Amino acid sequence: MPFGNDHADHVYVSGLGFVSGRDPLHFVERNLHRSASSVGFCLLLLLVLPAVIRWPIEIFSAVNRALISLLFDSGIFASANELFRELRELAVSLFTWLAVLLVMRTVLKPPKMHASTTVGGKRAVLCALLIAVGTGILELCCTSILREFLSWIRLLEMNPGAMMPSRPAAAAVYLVRMLLIPAVFQEALFRGCLLQALRRHGDSFALFFAAFCSGLTHYTLTGNLMGFVSGLVFGYFFLRTGSLKAVIVCHLATLALPMLFTLLNNILPAAVYTIVWPILMISLMVCGLVGFILFCRWNHNAFVLDDSRASSLPFSRKLHICLTSASMFASTLLWLIQIFKNLQVIR
Repeated sequence: MPFGNDHADHVYVSGLGFVSGRDPLHFVERNLHRSASSVGFCLLLLLVLPAVIRWPIEIFSAVNRALISLLFDSGIFASANELFRELRELAVSLFTWLAVLLVMRTVLKPPKMHASTTVGGKRAVLCALLIAVGTGILELCCTSILREFLSWIRLLEMNPGAMMPSRPAAAAVYLVRMLLIPAVFQEALFRGCLLQALRRHGDSFALFFAAFCSGLTHYTLTGNLMGFVSGLVFGYFFLRTGSLKAVIVCHLATLALPMLFTLLNNILPAAVYTIVWPILMISLMVCGLVGFILFCRWNHNAFVLDDSRASSLPFSRKLHICLTSASMFASTLLWLIQIFKNLQVIR
């Protein structure tokens, strides 16, 4: 135990005992804890802000609907009502993501994007598209298997998402809300900001933790697991290319695939769909395999992550520091509650 003036320079760290306040590892842990607290606060904002923002937007929307109902006939009012509902949801989603992205970028201050091996712009987009369709098909298969398993153990997963509107204008807004907004803002938040900011603690840890956080922000168990897996894929692609645009394209293509199969199922006769479905699945998986081969050819040491900037803290210690942060623990717990609330027992 130190004596004299040196006593103030020593602090107790769980698992390490009394260490010098000037110990580099102590500063690394404190910096990581501060980052995790900021991330946890942003995840809480993602959960709470939609309910807060919805009130003024709903009041504004109700006033506009009342004016339209007074000025126009019932047919136009029905069409406008559907459009207003989608515009309201779009506004809530847009303001929420913008606010959280602004807060996270302000607090974490991610450095300029950097990749140890960069693929050219056109090549990056091509790889993103090809790998995305293959990843999307694998996710669809895994989602189907997981839902069958949940059904076997008498659990039904309720999806909180709404059906696509029938009116063209409302359907266009719906597609922007369900495809473009998540693809752009999730990648900007979790890959462009969070992953990039955590790279000072090692690429492997940054990749895992950013994927974990992005997986939490889904409202279903299958969405949570597939979001984590796709987060690993998108994050790895971002680390290897340094191109956020390519990762956004990758995410957009992955989100569009389930809608494509749903659309084909609705417009094609059942007999035709049973033939088209496996052919399309196999073709898209081949596209993903081709993209993976091209990506490996254009990137030397494609599976090597750069952990040279990481501290000597072990991976498990970094994860423990992040998950035991008060705000991160609270946000993880609340998001898991949301996920399991959408599971119902089949009687």
